[in-house]
Amino acid sequence: MARGTIKHINFDTEVGRITPDSGGTEIPFILAVVTGTDVKSLAVGQAVEYEW
Repeated sequence: MARGTIKHINFDTEVGRITPDSGGTEIPFILAVVTGTDVKSLAVGQAVEYEW
């Protein structure tokens, strides 16, 4: 699983972006597909694991 940091999150539009630890292009995500945590606990700067 890849790792990164939440760069942006918008709870109104239910989208966000992750900056990969490996560098490269930011990864967009939709809150509806988040698993393993309560989406309301997510915050900018938080380390996350993701599948891309």
